[in-house]
Amino acid sequence: MSKASGAFGKFMLWLFAGVLIVAVIGVALYFGLREQGMTYFVEYNGQRYWGGMNDGSLFLRTGETQEFTVKSLTSGEVEFDVKITSNSDNNIAFAYNEEYHNSYADNADTNDYSDVFGLQADTNGFSVAIPLDMTVETAIETKLGGDITLIDELSDSTAYFVITVTVDENSVNLPFTFGGQVETPVDTVTLAPPSIIF
Repeated sequence: MSKASGAFGKFMLWLFAGVLIVAVIGVALYFGLREQGMTYFVEYNGQRYWGGMNDGSLFLRTGETQEFTVKSLTSGEVEFDVKITSNSDNNIAFAYNEEYHNSYADNADTNDYSDVFGLQADTNGFSVAIPLDMTVETAIETKLGGDITLIDELSDSTAYFVITVTVDENSVNLPFTFGGQVETPVDTVTLAPPSIIF
């Protein structure tokens, strides 16, 4: 056996070992991300939103259709469910037909605001078409089909509703508001409602 063929054999052995190590790390990383529900993401305007993220912000305009895609880390098709519900973290009280109610309830049908916000989904993602001049009050009234009287004082910068994208048992939650203000180094900017806040 020549020195050249011996060197080539060692090179191939090291190359194989390197590829094997990278593959093992990749598999371990994938299953680690899968355990945390991070094998997919929701994308809007080039920004990715993963399960458990709580930083950054996304602003939407009323009267326009906003497109979201749901993608896999492996570039495969993702089977997902999406809905818009009242937000249990920011419950409000109101009177409807002379009875007191809360915006959040354990009943899934009561909490489902998907139709109110024009939610449409397909295999690649979903869209939200929030009507022009929508408010928290009109959203609830549209859902219930009648006028309500708010008991609690509302804050435009509070997230009373949330978009939830679920894959298997893991979810990406995108709470959104109907307005608010953002402090910048130069000025205070008033946001046109609604905006998604993390």
